[in-house]
Amino acid sequence: MARVVAYNPRKRGREESSEPWRQLARTAPGTLLRVATSKWEGVNKCLKSTHRRLYGYNVVDMLRARDSGNRPSTPRGRTVDASHRKVKRLVALHDSAGHVLALCATRLGLRELQGGDADAGARWRAWEKHRAVAAGHAAEALRGLRSALTDLTAAVRILHVVSGKPPKFRARAWAWASEADRLVRRATDEVVAARHALQRMRRAVVLEFFDAWAGERRGRARRAAMEEWWELARSVPGTLLLVVDGTTTRLLVSFDRTHGRLQRVINLAVCLRSGVTDHPRPSAGPCPSVNVEETRRELDRLSALHAAAGRVFDLCGMFLGLRAGPLWQNWKAHHAAALDHAAQAQHWLRSAAAHARAARAADRMADSFDRPSPAWDAWVDASLSHARRTIWVEMRAQAAVRRMCEAVALEFFDAWMILNR
Repeated sequence: MARVVAYNPRKRGREESSEPWRQLARTAPGTLLRVATSKWEGVNKCLKSTHRRLYGYNVVDMLRARDSGNRPSTPRGRTVDASHRKVKRLVALHDSAGHVLALCATRLGLRELQGGDADAGARWRAWEKHRAVAAGHAAEALRGLRSALTDLTAAVRILHVVSGKPPKFRARAWAWASEADRLVRRATDEVVAARHALQRMRRAVVLEFFDAWAGERRGRARRAAMEEWWELARSVPGTLLLVVDGTTTRLLVSFDRTHGRLQRVINLAVCLRSGVTDHPRPSAGPCPSVNVEETRRELDRLSALHAAAGRVFDLCGMFLGLRAGPLWQNWKAHHAAALDHAAQAQHWLRSAAAHARAARAADRMADSFDRPSPAWDAWVDASLSHARRTIWVEMRAQAAVRRMCEAVALEFFDAWMILNR
């Protein structure tokens, strides 16, 4: 069924005119991701190849090989020049993505001065900071590669001049060759420094990508996201009603069933203690600890559901700005009280299960003795004592559950009033 929406021509025109800018802004995070992944990997491989080639050059060995009549490989500036071009293209792609995102943010009102959103302003400042850091590392890499290209070109010229001199100028030629070798080594170090600068640039671009993605997504779907938070918050009162309903219809009924089972065990033990022999033994039936454990598991399930609803509502209150006023404080107090009562009930139920198992163990020990006998009387008394302790602890757990149910009911009314004020 179609939903009727009020038509506003001015607002519709603004939305249609801003949609191309939104589509353009969505391309910026993807471009930054390409800069940090596939494009960067290609540039890094080229720089590694350039470093390996420069590291293998030795000017003195080249001159000796030339004197012996061989044709050695000379340093070539084309490898460094190719790396320099690739880095320039990478930096240009990064700069274009930054310019596009900055222009779209200005037109769409994603900046702090236009949007008035403190969180969006913080994200925008973080993106600008990471962009500046990445640009600084990129400029450092380009400077290092330009310097390496200059040093390598000078070394090639020196080698070319020295290799054409006659043998009587060989002493001076070896001095120039050592200078050329120093230039080659410095060019190698500058290429390594450029690689390290690009690695730092990549880390900054990754952070820049996350900032741009978060900022663009917040600006694109902030209203939809807020509506999602409201829908999530509106589900909390219904969840609290489920907890109250489950407590009254299942948990308290389980307490009554467990209480009746424990009372029958006590009645049988009292009859046997008084000398009646036609009743069945308490150990013939199932152990009451099974009923206690079933009740405890149901309480654990409802407590987990209640705690999850509280965490969701607390998180929604933080994002929606609901953490203010006495209503929120009342909700917090009732939520904490319900958690405390649930923890007390769980403690008492664990104690009740332990006493029920102890009563069953004592009853089985009594079966191993003749009756009446002092040992039989002692074990029957121990079984009766643990059974009475079990029912007393179980009643304390039931009282704690009733207090928890009352606190959750008050918590429901507080949450409903917070969402509808």
